[in-house]
Amino acid sequence: MPSYSLLRRHDGSHEMDEGMDMSTGDMSGADSMLMSSGSIELDWFPKVYWIFVGAVIAAFTAGHLTQHLIYRQRIKTANNGSFRPAQPRNALTEALATFTALFREITNGSPPDLHIRGIRIRYPPLGPFLLGLSNAVLLIVLLFYKIDTTDHSYFQDIAYRAGFLSVGQIPLIFLLAGKNNLIGFFTGHGYERLTWLHRWVARTLLLTVTIHFGYWLGDWAPYGYFRNDKTVRTGLGAWSILIWIVISSFAPTRGWHYEFYVIQHIVSFLALIVMIFIHVPVDHHGWLWAGVAVFALDRLWRIISTVYISVAAFHPKKKRQGLFSGTWACRAELTPLPHGMTRLTIKNPPMSWTPGQHAFVSCHSVVPLQSHPFTISSIPSEGKLEFVVKAHRGGTRRLLDFAQRKPVELPLNSSPRTVPTIIQGAYGSMRPLRQFDSIVLLAGSTGASFTMPLLKDILHHWRHARGQSQTNVEWSRVPMGAVTRHIRFVWVVKSGEQLCWFMDQLHDILDEVQILHSNGINVKVDASIYVTCDEDFTADWNSSKHGSSNAAPESFSAEGFSYSSSDDEKMGRLLPQQTRPKWKESQDVGVREVDPRSESSSNPDGIRNSRMGACQPDGTCCCRTTIQNEEEDAISPEAVCMCNCQNNPEVSSSSAVTPSQAESQSTKSMKLDEVDKSSTQPKVTARRYKLHPDIMLLSGRPAPSTVIRRVLERAKGESAVVCCGPRSMNDDVRRTVVRLSDERAVHKGTGAQGVWYWGEGFGM
Repeated sequence: MPSYSLLRRHDGSHEMDEGMDMSTGDMSGADSMLMSSGSIELDWFPKVYWIFVGAVIAAFTAGHLTQHLIYRQRIKTANNGSFRPAQPRNALTEALATFTALFREITNGSPPDLHIRGIRIRYPPLGPFLLGLSNAVLLIVLLFYKIDTTDHSYFQDIAYRAGFLSVGQIPLIFLLAGKNNLIGFFTGHGYERLTWLHRWVARTLLLTVTIHFGYWLGDWAPYGYFRNDKTVRTGLGAWSILIWIVISSFAPTRGWHYEFYVIQHIVSFLALIVMIFIHVPVDHHGWLWAGVAVFALDRLWRIISTVYISVAAFHPKKKRQGLFSGTWACRAELTPLPHGMTRLTIKNPPMSWTPGQHAFVSCHSVVPLQSHPFTISSIPSEGKLEFVVKAHRGGTRRLLDFAQRKPVELPLNSSPRTVPTIIQGAYGSMRPLRQFDSIVLLAGSTGASFTMPLLKDILHHWRHARGQSQTNVEWSRVPMGAVTRHIRFVWVVKSGEQLCWFMDQLHDILDEVQILHSNGINVKVDASIYVTCDEDFTADWNSSKHGSSNAAPESFSAEGFSYSSSDDEKMGRLLPQQTRPKWKESQDVGVREVDPRSESSSNPDGIRNSRMGACQPDGTCCCRTTIQNEEEDAISPEAVCMCNCQNNPEVSSSSAVTPSQAESQSTKSMKLDEVDKSSTQPKVTARRYKLHPDIMLLSGRPAPSTVIRRVLERAKGESAVVCCGPRSMNDDVRRTVVRLSDERAVHKGTGAQGVWYWGEGFGM
């Protein structure tokens, strides 16, 4: 590499080294610069930047390893019969727990949302904000280290530094963008938890590139060196493309059209790399090639793993067993569900995954050249890979439309219709929940596809590990078993129709918990379902609960459920006759069933619109009441629901719906339903279904502070709070966890145990 020096232009004679290229963007002659304190090589600045980046990664890696050791120790202690395995036992673990509690309170905290003229401004958690801010501050410090910004002669020095620091950030952007993320592997985070940092590093890259361009412009524009220069043109082109990439990566653009966002992001990224390679001198391509190598390795591994999972030839054993036929190892059965949902089921998948992970699914015969990320709603022990997908537009809408098409009449005992499917994944990483004493799972609508497999996984460990020997377990594997004693499951839905998505699974879980109790295993699952926008559903439950002599509600009716006629037989097969709960043999109530195919054909969103003038577009009145005490506020004839119908002149947001008004509205609805039956509306058939008595049904919205506080007060060790739902719900739960941790003085001498929070949002 040439070893030219760049002199300060306004030092004495204003002369420059003759060996320097006068081109504004060519850095080939700028390998070192002379400062008042001596010579500093330009390559030194990105190296120092990476020293700090590496130190941060090392710190998070150490934290991840510590958490893993604690996890293994807790499982081992629980299997040995310890009463409180999730509680600190000595001064060292107590000090670590105190530091962890303080760190969580600081990093998860954030101010309340700011509302200005109907616009909501959301503040990010303090932890990610401080990490992104630290990265920007570090770059600014390196840029202006030993620089007099008031001296025009330093403009060129700043421009060179900014250029080298910009190139040095390229590998970090590639590392944070990969699905098979090396940083995530060492720190215990999935790529989806690092995408925000990927975007923020890209924004700081734009900042340093802008400084690079601005100071070159201020230093050389008066001399006319920007005219007809290839380096300048490519630099300006790269800067313009980077601006577009940053702007198009903001949330509104990403959510506008996912398929378009992905395509344009890839095209823009390729154009940016080409421009940078042309703009940067060959002698300084090392940082660029490092980024390209990271990208290429990630893509190569994704291709290899995807082909291995999806092609049947790589699984000869399963093919000989008759599990696979044809070319593809994965074939998905698509089933339509109410409220615009589709269930994708792949039997005997040739892959492994952990609860909470997601995979990219491609059904090219239905949605050509598209791949979408979906949460895996099943666990490996079930022998199937299952996704419950909400139809929006584009690819997910096509999947639902395909599932709703009535297949050609097939002979009896024939296999259901399936489509070839390509699976890429699984991706995602979170702390195993079975290391926590108590767990709170909160889900909003389709968020249950994330929390349900977490619940099933802990049940799996309860069922197979308690009291069993762990001597034959490999050292690299964590033995079966669970520290968890208590799980609080909360599911918030708008309509009773949505319960069919996971109601069978929830029933089976509660039945198995009863069997575990009968076998002397002291574990507990409390389940609550909050229905916010379905008056008919709560009215049916109301009559079921109070129209019989039973002390506890044993069944319910709702519109829109679609269950196969073998549900009752399936329940009987799952449980031996002597252990079959009595609630399944009790009186049940009729359920109106709507064929999802005809339902969605008349209404694309799968929502019944039988009332006029209500507050919701689907003709319903949403209950905004926050339930503070579930035992007192469970659905009853005296339950009061606050309705927020601002567009309905007959019901104000501050008025309560009395039982007589509810009965009148229900009567009107029934009359409208009779009209629907005589029209071309979906065919309604009679079904009968029961609600498990251990499930508490409420009309309204949960109060996270009440739900979480009660669990924490009974915990005998560290607890976990997991929330999957809209962003507002996640923010509310996260702030609640921080507030309760501070109020209860967790691990600060009060005896209150720690609480770990994990939030999962919708979309990417």
